[in-house]
Amino acid sequence: MNDFSWLKKCSYNEYGYDNYNPEYKHRFLQQNEEKIEAEEKRMNRKFPGELRDFYLQIGAGSLCIFNHDNHDEIMQPEDVVNFILGEDYFETCSYRDEVNMNTTMVFFSLGDDVYFSLDLSQMDKDGICPIVAYPEYEPIVLAYSLKEFIMKMEKKLDFYEELL
Repeated sequence: MNDFSWLKKCSYNEYGYDNYNPEYKHRFLQQNEEKIEAEEKRMNRKFPGELRDFYLQIGAGSLCIFNHDNHDEIMQPEDVVNFILGEDYFETCSYRDEVNMNTTMVFFSLGDDVYFSLDLSQMDKDGICPIVAYPEYEPIVLAYSLKEFIMKMEKKLDFYEELL
């Protein structure tokens, strides 16, 4: 199991989400296993292990929430599946045409239909996948794991802009 306990202080249930501690730079809404399993059933596959562990331990939500205008959001399981299935808000999302749904899983939104994905084709035995962006259809590796990606965000907000 991947360990994200260092972010637990930023994880809130639905009743405490609006009463978050402004001293913390991230804010996540806890997810429960039943919800995750329901979404996995809907998309007919499991979330990669590292993302699933993150959902179960911490949740989904915003990184560096007070630092800038981007969403910088780890998408909720329902939104990831809606993206894959082209449902709800994502029904007309043009970015869906730019990624291979069999080898990538969008999980991170910057807003304005800009997303980062997990490269499923490089997933290791622990369910850890590189985080990639697709500017002009060529993948660029931003980090080799979700943990590394979050740590890079903590160290330097929008570090990915230098790579794109």
